[in-house]
Amino acid sequence: MIEEGQTPTKVFISYSWDSEDHKENVLKLANTLRIVWRIDAEIDRYVRAEPPYTPIQGWDLWMSNRIESAEFVLIIFTETYKRRFEGKEETGKGLGVSWEGTIIRNDIYNAQLRDTKFIPVVFSESDLGYVPSILYTRDKYVLNDDNSFQELCYRLRKERTIIKP
Repeated sequence: MIEEGQTPTKVFISYSWDSEDHKENVLKLANTLRIVWRIDAEIDRYVRAEPPYTPIQGWDLWMSNRIESAEFVLIIFTETYKRRFEGKEETGKGLGVSWEGTIIRNDIYNAQLRDTKFIPVVFSESDLGYVPSILYTRDKYVLNDDNSFQELCYRLRKERTIIKP
């Protein structure tokens, strides 16, 4: 449980703008993490919601800074996200995910695959096939499964799910 005065875990959510429904699902996720679980979740839509509606330093540095400063990065995989993450998207499309994917892959490479910062998540089990091989052996979380979602939240808050006797 987060104690009074304890700093919430900083989490950045990396996702693609697949559809309006998908964007709304990501917003609901970020809001739930913030309100219910008291996790400091960050998404681009929060920036776009208030003046000046864009980061002063530009989106590229904003994304880089969020990934760097986050304790955890939730990567919401879909077919579109995977294509952009792997650099297989049409030129000029999905630049945000392409940029974030490059940063994430470089961080994983430099850590020699030894990190727990980058967490693959999907909204439905049918999207598990879109988690790329570089992240497939890690714990993955299915957000529409209550047990999986709760386990993720405990992980983000660094709380035990059971106590070893």
